Amino acid sequence: MNKFIVVLIALFVSGALLSQERNTKCKDELARICPGYGGDGNKLGACLKDPEKSKQLSPECKPRRGGFPAIKASCSTEIQSYCSTATEDGKLYMCIRQQMNKNPSSVGQNCKDQMNK
Repeated sequence: MNKFIVVLIALFVSGALLSQERNTKCKDELARICPGYGGDGNKLGACLKDPEKSKQLSPECKPRRGGFPAIKASCSTEIQSYCSTATEDGKLYMCIRQQMNKNPSSVGQNCKDQMNK
């Protein structure tokens, strides 16, 4: 039984570390591609409208703009609980992503699956 608990804890920690590593990687990519955006979603969106810049993003860091209706449907509970003030799609996406990184267990599996498509 103790070995089982240790394995579960190890899996949880490794998942959290991978999520944190991905978040750091994406922040680093965005800072390199769009220097000076400073976390401002509007500046970032304007920067990434340039096709040459958006092409530089790795697949795991690209916003899934076409999937917002599905994200909103799958993550409605998370949106109401954590992201109700996010009015733009990009800010909503970032809010959910931050919640997934900060507290993975607070985000439902359907929402996680849709965010990771």
